Amino acid sequence: MEEANEVFKLISESYIKLKSMSRVTSRGINNKIWKLESESGESFALKLYKKATAIDKRSRGKSEIQFLKYAETNGINCIPRLIKYSNSGNWSLLEWIN
Repeated sequence: MEEANEVFKLISESYIKLKSMSRVTSRGINNKIWKLESESGESFALKLYKKATAIDKRSRGKSEIQFLKYAETNGINCIPRLIKYSNSGNWSLLEWIN
């Protein structure tokens, strides 16, 4: 949770003024998801990706971001829009889809 709080603070100070964050329950093993609410009432998804290990060196965040960019370039619009990401921080900020 501490990592999520740090990213929340970074996003709020640098990109979008945020007012709240709540953990989204999921069974995923590749990432953790939070729903963020902005001061203007918009909702966003914050994904924190599992870090690579000595056994599994894949960058899950980088792979997903590459796919999202590919999809956008090719007109696939039935997925969340990528707003911001950090390869070094292993997180992405996406539009919230209900």
